[in-house]
Amino acid sequence: MRKLRIRRMGLLFGVISLSFLAVACKMRTDTTGVKKVKDNSLIQKAKGSSLNNKKEKGRKIYSIKDTFSNSKKDLKVKLDLTTHINMGKAYSVVGVKQRKVTQQEAKNFLDYFIGKEEFYRLSDQITKQDYITYRDDLKKNYDPMEESGIGEKTIGEEIALLNKEIKNAPDEVTEEIADRKLTENHGVSSIEGYVKNKDGRKKYLLIRNFRYKNQVSVTYTNFPKADDFAYYDMEGISCEKKRKQLPKITKKDAQEKAWEVLNALHMDGKDTYGIKSVKEAYSALDSDVLRDSSKKIPISYLVTFTRKVNGKASNLDGAFLAIDNLRHDRVYQAMTDKYSEADSSSTEEPWKLETISVLINDSGVIGFNWNSPCEEVETLVKDSKLMPFDQITKILRKMILLSNQPTEKGVSYELDCDKMTLGYERIIGKDDAKTALYVPAWKVWGNVKVDYKNEYDLPSLNMYQSILTINAVDGSIIEENKLADAVG
Repeated sequence: MRKLRIRRMGLLFGVISLSFLAVACKMRTDTTGVKKVKDNSLIQKAKGSSLNNKKEKGRKIYSIKDTFSNSKKDLKVKLDLTTHINMGKAYSVVGVKQRKVTQQEAKNFLDYFIGKEEFYRLSDQITKQDYITYRDDLKKNYDPMEESGIGEKTIGEEIALLNKEIKNAPDEVTEEIADRKLTENHGVSSIEGYVKNKDGRKKYLLIRNFRYKNQVSVTYTNFPKADDFAYYDMEGISCEKKRKQLPKITKKDAQEKAWEVLNALHMDGKDTYGIKSVKEAYSALDSDVLRDSSKKIPISYLVTFTRKVNGKASNLDGAFLAIDNLRHDRVYQAMTDKYSEADSSSTEEPWKLETISVLINDSGVIGFNWNSPCEEVETLVKDSKLMPFDQITKILRKMILLSNQPTEKGVSYELDCDKMTLGYERIIGKDDAKTALYVPAWKVWGNVKVDYKNEYDLPSLNMYQSILTINAVDGSIIEENKLADAVG
């Protein structure tokens, strides 16, 4: 998913080169994924006597208002936070483990998204048009001198290699009817295919059980344009409201439709998952439109579900949301296999958070992604002992400085924190990386302003994002997925 990640970063910051993006996002990219914990130690702390008085009802309100900075004065923090704990409510610790998509679930997806239509196997061969679309995307959105990720080659050198591949690539590939059953081979099973629409577009269904690489997912796309390959959420994208071509359906309509999809797929509905966000999304093909202030950009709604813990939808992490049919990823993988000495075929990616995203516009469902399915093993602690809030406040003041120190000369940060919530966060187990815990956690959000002080002749940047996540049981900091990562 390398291109998906890099491209998103380019769109977040317009014409700023990726060498400067590393500076802008240092506070997020220093993290290495979700925190691994000593399971037994955390559980023992959680099992202490709960501080939550069950006789009290309603909400207990807390406020934090403060302004401070580090000694160098290149990191300023403003806290204007009001939050609460629901008194009388139990906050649990729940264990989960990775799992695969089952044959019955695969059948449900095929029945709902494909039905009785001719379903063709997705060939390993790359067509001429796939190479052309991929090349044109690089030309349009990247500096030719930047690193491509293929060996030590630049984007310009990658484009030259793509031109060679285009000359030899087939216009079409031999079509074969796809197998609709998951057949396991060395721990890997998949169903990958497409349906040809009458207007020349294709709708894709990709079911992947690649647990050895931490890639278990289901993706369906029926994008409006033949060359569409991904849709991204609009988080962090600067776009005037008048330029957004919103669908006629409302966000509420989109939520109702998303629930219809989950129910039709027999995905346990409201008992297992809850809606965590409804975001505006745009096609990756419209990245050039974003940079042209005279044009409107078509918008769809991306409804995202997370796993429920104790009746509450768990938190999303710092990754942006996307639905990608892997057309570009297949080209990139083919180029990497041919022109890079490094073997990426067995590279294990981080275990991403379980999410379900449904992409909807006026025509209906145009995308679906179920990422990293897991199953609940047991409730390890039904009513956790939470750390007193005054201690959480001390940790917040200390760690928000330590976790966000500028590391580049001439760069300063201003953190304007205005939101703090108590929810559930996933942390991966130390003893078994295929298991994880959902734990109560405080999450702080706010605007991050990055000022270059003319060191790099760049404008200031503003990003609204999660800034710090604190384990509500033991006060440890839970690191998130990198800002450049994608869920979906």
